[in-house]
Amino acid sequence: MPAQEVLTADGVQVRLSLVGTAQIIDPVSWLFSSAAPFEAIYAALQVAVRDRVATVELAAIASSRKTLLEGVDAELEPTATALGAAITGVTLKDLTLPAEVRDAIAETALARQRGMAELERARTEAAAFRSLANTAKLLADNPALMELRTLQAATEGANIVIHRDGVVRQD
Repeated sequence: MPAQEVLTADGVQVRLSLVGTAQIIDPVSWLFSSAAPFEAIYAALQVAVRDRVATVELAAIASSRKTLLEGVDAELEPTATALGAAITGVTLKDLTLPAEVRDAIAETALARQRGMAELERARTEAAAFRSLANTAKLLADNPALMELRTLQAATEGANIVIHRDGVVRQD
């Protein structure tokens, strides 16, 4: 079935296309029950899909793509049987949402990703501040550690200037 515009339960128009398969089980009925059996099955499939989509809201359609058409083949069975056929499958091939909806979904996903990135930055910053606070407390509680750190920096090639008043400056 080529792409068709169908309204959802909440009034949003979606475009979908399907693949329906049938098997002729009674050739005599197939030939004599209708002048156009393919068109009869096509029309029944079209109505069944429209009826199904009309009962589902857009959010559910987007999230239930695989299950949206479950049972439609059973709904078509009486029509198909009268025509001498059996429906062997109905599959959703393509589902296209309106451009505005696609844009809104993309914006929502982008905002979610930005929020997660911002949260991760905040967590990293908080961890860095916690580490600095712990280091400051450790140095305040153990002044000898500052002297050891100063010596360590001196061995790494830093220029250390010690003033007469005991102030240590690292260049």
